[in-house]
Amino acid sequence: MKLELKIENLEKVSADLAKLSGPQARVAYANAITDTAKYVQSHMRKALRSGFDRTTPFIEKSPKYVPATPKNLSAKVLPTIDTRNLPGKG
Repeated sequence: MKLELKIENLEKVSADLAKLSGPQARVAYANAITDTAKYVQSHMRKALRSGFDRTTPFIEKSPKYVPATPKNLSAKVLPTIDTRNLPGKG
């Protein structure tokens, strides 16, 4: 029995693997975290609409999100308590 193994395009695979751990990965992680925050925000707004009778647009649109960045891989979904659309302390 003879078994041969031939690996081609190893440079391309190596370059793709390097992208998974470099700065491009942090950008992708930040985008994924921000997308999750947007998802949570939309569900919070739906919960406000379904949980309260005659919700005003101000209250319904009050949950805001602070997006993640490559330097800060965390996002926040916060209530807004004033008319300047600044996040409140919750």
